Amino acid sequence: METWELVERLLGARPPVVPQQELQKKESFLLKLTWLRDRVRQMPQADDPEILRQYARCFILLLIGRYLMTNKSNNLVHLRWLPLLQDFQRCLGLSWDSAVLAWM
Repeated sequence: METWELVERLLGARPPVVPQQELQKKESFLLKLTWLRDRVRQMPQADDPEILRQYARCFILLLIGRYLMTNKSNNLVHLRWLPLLQDFQRCLGLSWDSAVLAWM
């Protein structure tokens, strides 16, 4: 499965393509925190559990990118964390404190 198809399936939408990426024909594996924040703010009133999981993944990625695993510019989060959020039951068994310590 292509990276952006996975993003669309797990987060419910595909982020807009940055013009610099399109010109360089370079694929980025980063999500802008502003896009995630806007997704969380626009969460619809829904009873569908899958939609709620998509927005929960957006919120968790926002927390990861903003507080736990920040990058130099403090406005992006790497997609490497997204596959860990596919299954919330499996996510509970991960040692997030060790991951944060290793990242720091």
